[in-house]
Amino acid sequence: MEPARLARLLAAAASLSAAACDPDSSNEAPLSAVGWHGAIVAACLLVGVLTFFGAGTGTASMPQHKGLTEERYFQKLLEPDDESKFSGNGDGFSWSQTVSEVVVEVPLPAGARARDVACRVLPASLSLAVCGQAVLQGSLLRKVLPDDSDWVLEDALGQGEGRLLRLTLAKRSPTAGLQHWTSVLAGASSG
Repeated sequence: MEPARLARLLAAAASLSAAACDPDSSNEAPLSAVGWHGAIVAACLLVGVLTFFGAGTGTASMPQHKGLTEERYFQKLLEPDDESKFSGNGDGFSWSQTVSEVVVEVPLPAGARARDVACRVLPASLSLAVCGQAVLQGSLLRKVLPDDSDWVLEDALGQGEGRLLRLTLAKRSPTAGLQHWTSVLAGASSG
């Protein structure tokens, strides 16, 4: 690996680590919301890149067998190609997520009102029923902040007539890229 390239890589990792340790920083690093965990992730990424590209082994050129540059390697870890596995549809609901929230949407039967919804969010489990029918029940994939989670009934936009229940679960630990949730409930493939 060329010394200039190695120096740029080390500077980028140091910047990510510093930003991750300082959540109040104005730096827009992708790991800044993760706190000190981000510093560990950045260090592991650096070690992985240096190992993958043969730094310190005396090789002057980058391996071409995978066709990845150092920048693409970082990007692939932080922003996977297939984002669809980080959202999905379950039996009677759909879900998506941001860095800090998981959003579950449930189409409501005609005439359903707020009093027909039974929702209980605990740090590690969820129970959601509409009109006496269980929609989601069980252990969550990861922990959430129950006091910061809520639900609301709203009109379904662009989906014809009807309303939907939107449940917003506040993640206990923010996620990005490969750290995102792969399902709402533990043991579920996409739901």
